[in-house]
Amino acid sequence: IADDVCEPLIRRGTPLPASETKLFTTTQDSQTAAWFEVYAGERPFCNGNRFLGSVALSPLPTPSYRSFVQLEVIAEAHHQ
Repeated sequence: IADDVCEPLIRRGTPLPASETKLFTTTQDSQTAAWFEVYAGERPFCNGNRFLGSVALSPLPTPSYRSFVQLEVIAEAHHQ
């Protein structure tokens, strides 16, 4: 996702516990790492939501073409 746009996985009002899976791909040829930032909120842009943390995946298989490497992200939410 680029340009500060959020990709919601678990939406507000979803009954808990909840789990959602989404497939992402690399955006550049020979990309060696991927960052996933996690936010809480409902706004369409990341800067309008609350930053919770990030995850880095490295190294990715190289050499590879853009969109060749697929990354499966699983988000889970539970009662606290």
